[in-house]
Amino acid sequence: MFVSIPNTWLLFSIAFGIMLLAIYIMGSQSRKLYTMHVVQRKFTMMDLEFPTTPLEMSKILSGIFKIKDDKIQRASLRALKGQLLIDFFLFMPGVYGGIFVMSMKVATKMLSKFGHNAFLIFAWVQVLCFILDVIENRYIWIKIRAEIKPSSQTVFNAYKLLEFFKWGLPLVASVSCFSTLLYFWITGHYATSSYKYMVLIGLELVAFIGASLWLRKPSKL
Repeated sequence: MFVSIPNTWLLFSIAFGIMLLAIYIMGSQSRKLYTMHVVQRKFTMMDLEFPTTPLEMSKILSGIFKIKDDKIQRASLRALKGQLLIDFFLFMPGVYGGIFVMSMKVATKMLSKFGHNAFLIFAWVQVLCFILDVIENRYIWIKIRAEIKPSSQTVFNAYKLLEFFKWGLPLVASVSCFSTLLYFWITGHYATSSYKYMVLIGLELVAFIGASLWLRKPSKL
């Protein structure tokens, strides 16, 4: 089903900016993620999204409650829950919304029915990815407790499959969109009115890179 979206590039620029803001906030929060496993060590959300075994995720999450320094423990728990909330309210709408808008835009420029339908599929599959991301966040959230049993192998395999589709589908869609748009740019099939939005996106990237460099300063808990 095709959806006509006015001001496509403005909406994409907004979604892109929201995504960058979410990445910045989550990057700041990630500096406070610590767990205790033999020794106190840092972990990332990627460790939770791509654990090698069911036991690994349980050890990371339960290990937070084993940190002896209460200040670090509380900061780690706040940062973890904060990342899940920022992911839901900012990152997910920015990423999946941006890909949806961009896919719809590319679909309007495709001359063949196959290409048009393919990008419509890329757009609507983002709804599925959003749902999968919600399930993932809920799964992690309910496991944030001091005593937790590892998931069964069946549940763990389903979780890995969820991650495969959640990351793979948006990646394929975004690469396809950018590749197609690049082709249109090279062949001159673009509107000059889009220039200002390219400048806006560039400014957003510059601001994000500058803020990220500032964020690399040593953290203080």
